[in-house]
Amino acid sequence: MEIHNSKEPVAMVMYPSRVVKAYKLRVLSGKYFYVREAKKFEGIFELDPRRAFFMGKTPIYFFDSRNCMPIDPIIVDELAIFAKSNQLTRITTTDKTHSTMLLDIMKTVKNLSDGLTVLIERVTNRNKETNDVLNTFTHSLAQAEGPLPSDEELGSRLTNHLVEKGLLNADEKGMIDAQVARGEMTINMLVAMLRDKEILKITQPMRQENHLFLEEFGGYNPEQLAGFVDRLRRTDKGVRTMTSVPIKNWMPASIIMAILIGGSIAGMILFQNVGDLGALLPMPPEPVQPVPEITPAPEIPPPDMDKPITEPELVWDPELQQWIEP
Repeated sequence: MEIHNSKEPVAMVMYPSRVVKAYKLRVLSGKYFYVREAKKFEGIFELDPRRAFFMGKTPIYFFDSRNCMPIDPIIVDELAIFAKSNQLTRITTTDKTHSTMLLDIMKTVKNLSDGLTVLIERVTNRNKETNDVLNTFTHSLAQAEGPLPSDEELGSRLTNHLVEKGLLNADEKGMIDAQVARGEMTINMLVAMLRDKEILKITQPMRQENHLFLEEFGGYNPEQLAGFVDRLRRTDKGVRTMTSVPIKNWMPASIIMAILIGGSIAGMILFQNVGDLGALLPMPPEPVQPVPEITPAPEIPPPDMDKPITEPELVWDPELQQWIEP
């Protein structure tokens, strides 16, 4: 009765323990709300009016505690029926891709049987193309001399080639590259996974609305974000200590060119700005050498050119054995 008469939104949060709890929301910035369950759980979630159900005037949202976005129980039920009818234990990205292909095929054929025939042919061709790429890739690795690049680099090269061929989409590439980078998948495991990627498992497509829901569903982990906000609140200076600071003074463009490009042209440009280097890269001063004292030389008067020069009269000194003045 309280929910029916209230205009404030209500969230039904489902926890992994299969417990469902209802919360009357205090919406922040018209979009977010915060939930805390003692010391067991706290999370920040995001509202999407398109996913609201109404009880009287009250909007009601349904959430899984592990995802920030609201879920649509009707679509979730349809996805469960789709998985069960196709004998799937989980709906993979490949299943979603094949379902999209079948939806497109059904626009040009009369019945599902004909659509499946076309889908099988297309998936078979994709599987052949993928295996051709993988065979070429593994052969080139076997013939390579010297040390091979890291698994991360090899995996990125392989997924790039598959994206160019239209055999992998950007989302799949991103997930695969992240797994290889984290060490969760080696290059051999990646090749084996890609060989089995195009196995057809579906016999009927999902509705277009279900595809849109799967594309939009996802986001940050509410508990992780709440933990971050809590740590931020506990910090002495709060947000100021976490804010990135813009750089006010940076290298002149000429210096960046000299560092990145090198060569004579950048060197000439750098030379033109050599006066700025003292402010940019302060260097220690040169040691000062002591300066010895210099005794000034006695002043020598210039000779008198008008006075005649006379030779002095000398006499021989037998004791000193030299000429002396008398």
